[in-house]
Amino acid sequence: MSGRQAVNRGPSAARAPVELGVARLKSWRIFRRDECLPPMFARDPSLKYRPNGSALLQLSYQRLELAPFFGPDMETIPHIARLPWWQLHDFTRKNTFPSLGSWKKDSLSEACQGKPNSTRSAWGQLMEELQKLRAWLLDEHSGTISGDRITAITPHVRHVVESGVQGAFVELGCHRGAMSVWVRTVLDTLGDTAREIHVYDSFQGLPTPDPCDSDHVQEGDLAASPEDVVSAYNTWGKKLPTIHPGWFDETLPVELPEPIAFGYLDGDFYGSIMTSLKYCVPRMAPGGILIIDDYADVAANPGVWNGLPGVKQACDEYFGGNSPVEPIILEGSDLPFGIYRHPYTAVPGMTRR
Repeated sequence: MSGRQAVNRGPSAARAPVELGVARLKSWRIFRRDECLPPMFARDPSLKYRPNGSALLQLSYQRLELAPFFGPDMETIPHIARLPWWQLHDFTRKNTFPSLGSWKKDSLSEACQGKPNSTRSAWGQLMEELQKLRAWLLDEHSGTISGDRITAITPHVRHVVESGVQGAFVELGCHRGAMSVWVRTVLDTLGDTAREIHVYDSFQGLPTPDPCDSDHVQEGDLAASPEDVVSAYNTWGKKLPTIHPGWFDETLPVELPEPIAFGYLDGDFYGSIMTSLKYCVPRMAPGGILIIDDYADVAANPGVWNGLPGVKQACDEYFGGNSPVEPIILEGSDLPFGIYRHPYTAVPGMTRR
């Protein structure tokens, strides 16, 4: 063997396991950047991962069946996703990364057949609880909650937790507690068990509509009771929220927590949404999020359901020109959802009114 051959063989041997790992990733047909990180999985839409890191992320999400939920190991995964390409093979070779290794052998086939996965971790068991809860909500509360709503809201709950936004979670228009019990379970799954949830409802049905509201629902519709909320939580063994019965204009001025990290506004009518914004926005924590149900931006999403037009009108009038509320658009869905992201720095005019 010549000296040149010996010198060349060393680098070739060193590259071989790395090239093998990369080839395996490519063989799973998810290595291209535009296929690696769907929006619903994004830890933060502003983060940029290397294509190979995104591939690892995508493998992990598939391995643990998290759609439409969130990524498995919030501390480890984003770190691994940024590793340089030459370090990735250690994770495939040593099988320290849960998306590789035994998944090739049996996990995927078991998941596709709906069989229990013997390799599933404690995290996977939590995912099973979320899946069961989702199915129960869609069966027991189909009139007020949908799969699209669950899909749309969950990544934003996760973003607030992982971003370290301080404050309580609130739901205005909780009805029988379906959405808040979902949020409670997501928070518990993320380890945020101490976060407070406050829910508000007249428990007398909807108030008198304004002229700009439609007749899709009527005054007095959607009546429920605080006991309905308690029952939903007890069914799943969840810590009860703080329940605030009463009309929004009576309870919100004196009973809203401060700061608010996350709010879900489901008031249906113009007046309810306007009151919700009036008292929630000035109390928002920096980086906090409001999700506004029934917000239909027909210009941005022509296929959106626009059955409660007073909701968007209230948002437009509250914020004025260049409203910061943006539509949440799910492909193939007519879901009417808006999102307001509170700035990290003070905005002129954004004071308590």
